[in-house]
Amino acid sequence: LRTLMRRVFTHPEEARAKGQAARQHMARHYSREAVADLVMHRLQSIERSLKQYGLAPAPVTQIHASTSVDEDSLTTLAIDGSFFDFGSLSSVNRALLQALDAEPSIRAGGVSRAAAPMGAALPSEIQCVMRRVFRNAPLTTEITVRHEWPPRWDKPQRGAWVLIQPWEFGAIPAEWAKMTGGVHEIWCYSRYVRSLYLSAGVLPEKLRLLPLGFNPELHHPNAAPTPIATRKRFKFLFVGGTIARKGADLLLDTYLKTFRRSDDVCLVIKDFGGKSVYQGQTLAERIRSAQSDADTPEIVYVDQELPEQELAGLYTACDCLVHPYRGEGFGLPVLEAMACALPVICTGGGATDDFATDEFVHRLASRRVFIGNSISGMKLDHRGWWLEPDLGELSRVMREVIVNPLPFKERAKLGAQHVLGNWTWAHSARTMAVLASDLKKRPTKAG
Repeated sequence: LRTLMRRVFTHPEEARAKGQAARQHMARHYSREAVADLVMHRLQSIERSLKQYGLAPAPVTQIHASTSVDEDSLTTLAIDGSFFDFGSLSSVNRALLQALDAEPSIRAGGVSRAAAPMGAALPSEIQCVMRRVFRNAPLTTEITVRHEWPPRWDKPQRGAWVLIQPWEFGAIPAEWAKMTGGVHEIWCYSRYVRSLYLSAGVLPEKLRLLPLGFNPELHHPNAAPTPIATRKRFKFLFVGGTIARKGADLLLDTYLKTFRRSDDVCLVIKDFGGKSVYQGQTLAERIRSAQSDADTPEIVYVDQELPEQELAGLYTACDCLVHPYRGEGFGLPVLEAMACALPVICTGGGATDDFATDEFVHRLASRRVFIGNSISGMKLDHRGWWLEPDLGELSRVMREVIVNPLPFKERAKLGAQHVLGNWTWAHSARTMAVLASDLKKRPTKAG
């Protein structure tokens, strides 16, 4: 003991190196995740043994309670990203993780560098995933799906590397075009996002479509309306961060020019990210200034976080969603509004074209406007652009939907049926399971 203590004292670097190696060994073999993984494998082995004797125990896999799955066909997948905030990426990660429960070929878990929040008053949508999100992926992980902001380019500890990374500005950052060489596949929200990676020279066989979805238990035409502090009859709705690419400024300017205080109309703006990802970029001050002007049409501004039921209730409480975006990777508010049979006015020519066609919504004519070679200090692969919707048309259609709402409502009913049959989170999870299975069957050499 004296000799070893002297050795540690005289060779501290060697001692620290051994300590670090010991830590890695413990994490690999004795962490909660590693032990739980061993328990799962042992239980599955017991299950197979029992079946040999004609017994039928309840399946013991973490997330598949209905059918037993052959081990060779089961894919272990980790969604690596944010889960514990109210940003859109976290919402998508939570929805995908839960929807994958119904896919018998997938065993899914979450991985997050952020510590899980504490407290009894956490929203239910966060509480329901907390026990399934860990700091490290299980040792048996075969596919790691990265979906976070900003993107990380270090190779995942385990499994094939899939990137989900939306972009909205016509050309992806040049660094991304280089770094995607180490990724096995890129799963794209929309055909628009896929086209950006293609334009940057990413091989088409690496680019797969993974459309997003909505929760039909939350978003449906009979969802309980959320009370709105207005006596105006007709209510326009905007949902999203009030930043330039989402076109909130275009909507605000058009609304103020088109209507007067005496008009029986109100614009409801549900803002996001003003205290986090979009801090300092929103229209909060400008909106409040307009609210204080006695000559402007009425505006209700909501910038606090709402429980998911109340957020869904905004769609059924209003009469028309307006989303004149310049750039979107997908456009979840448009899909959610359609699911609630709410008439929609949105930009045409962008990501929402995948599901919001002229049959179901009013698409505004738009044109490409070039916006330079860099975004937020990031050099782009080539010259970037976004869409500028026709504001004259926007003003005209906003008046038309008030005066003659029936055609808009009829299209909205068809749209609700369309997205219910094709665009739920269950559909997204099913597509994800197919993509994972295909990737597992192929060699996982990146390039």
